[in-house]
Amino acid sequence: MKRLLSLEFTGRAIARLFVASLTLLVPRDKDLWVFGSGWKNKFTDNAKCLFLYCNNRPEVRSVWITESNEVFSLLSSKNLPVRKRGSISALWTALRAGVYVYDVSPEDINYAASRGALLVNLWHGTPIKTIGLDSPPEISSNILQILGGSLVGNLIVRSRFFWMFRPITLRKPHLLACTSDALAPIFMSAFGVDRNAIQITGFPRNDVLFSDCIQNEEPESLFVKSIQDKGGKILFYLPTFRDSGANHLPNDNQQIRLEAILKKFNYYIVLKLHPKDTANFELRSDVNHILPLPSDLDVYTVLNSSIALITDYSSIMFDYLLLNRPMIFHCHDLDRYQAQDRKMYFNYEDITPGPKAFTFEDLERHIGDLCAGKADEYAGQRHQARERLHQYVDGNSSLRTFEAIREHQTAGERPQFE
Repeated sequence: MKRLLSLEFTGRAIARLFVASLTLLVPRDKDLWVFGSGWKNKFTDNAKCLFLYCNNRPEVRSVWITESNEVFSLLSSKNLPVRKRGSISALWTALRAGVYVYDVSPEDINYAASRGALLVNLWHGTPIKTIGLDSPPEISSNILQILGGSLVGNLIVRSRFFWMFRPITLRKPHLLACTSDALAPIFMSAFGVDRNAIQITGFPRNDVLFSDCIQNEEPESLFVKSIQDKGGKILFYLPTFRDSGANHLPNDNQQIRLEAILKKFNYYIVLKLHPKDTANFELRSDVNHILPLPSDLDVYTVLNSSIALITDYSSIMFDYLLLNRPMIFHCHDLDRYQAQDRKMYFNYEDITPGPKAFTFEDLERHIGDLCAGKADEYAGQRHQARERLHQYVDGNSSLRTFEAIREHQTAGERPQFE
């Protein structure tokens, strides 16, 4: 097995070296921008939103690159420019593109082909938990541990092509989107970049919070309409994942208790788990007011249809501040989370403007109070947090991000690889 893995790695290494060598020969087109998101197989998040915006800008040609057959078919059906990763056309597009836009890693597009392109990392949220270089769980996956185990790996480490094999945590973007000056030091630390790389643009995915998307016929809107047509009101429950894999979701008995409250007031909890969540969770068949949002649907397009948000340590709390609506913080495993999963950039009590549910009984009570219309005591705290964490409260983040990229190109700086 070890021999087979070594051979497989050697084959991949040679292929990546070949592609990297092509970047020295193929000229870049500054008006050709390539986009990718979510570990190569999703059409979502900040990259999706900026891609859709750029497709209405005649100055640039925008192309999405994906590994997913479903995403390829979806975009093709909408007549949006898309290439299938692994194809000759996708490789050529990646080699020619002057700009790479992504929200996880340039590997979502084609990292080996990215040398000489402008790397724009939109990331996927303002972090409360440590990420990148600040996160031991992410650093533990360092590819150096793999490289050191073979002759080819040792040669690569010593070569000018080592940049191709560095992990996400060591790949420095040229531009990095952020929502406020107060958060710039966090992104500088997590990604190892200087202040000049940080662009205070806001996140493109939040533009949709300022528009009414429920009027269209997209699957997300139809899902929400099916609840609203019954007179139901929506609470989004959007927890983050645990590196430890610990179960953090309501058990059978707790689901029954929540169902009773929700049914009484005709409220619905719409639950969507983080893509990396590995918790063992199933909804009871007799629970009708807790509904899972299908994993392929984009929660941001319907987030403003909700009355309130329930979350734990997810960065979505910061995005939701733009709506200035109530939030409940289900932090029953806070101590364990900080000990076994992630440290935090903030004091949790200080950064969460809403009632804390340290136990399930707390959660039950806070949801009951919200459904019953109890007075909102946290509007002032949310406003203060929004002032600190969002320089802009509008639907123009895509525009600002586009202009920031164009301004960098106009300055005539040649992208450097670090």
